[in-house]
Amino acid sequence: MEEAAFQPIVELARYDNVYLKLSDVAGRSHQAFPYADVHPFSQCTQA
Repeated sequence: MEEAAFQPIVELARYDNVYLKLSDVAGRSHQAFPYADVHPFSQCTQA
């Protein structure tokens, strides 16, 4: 995944009134389940 492309989304995670829904994890991953290469992105969006 291209991390720089998602940086604006990651920055939104600092706001209390913003909620993110991550979808199509399987489609964005280059690995099989449990899609470990997507985990760092999903973890950095959790405040």
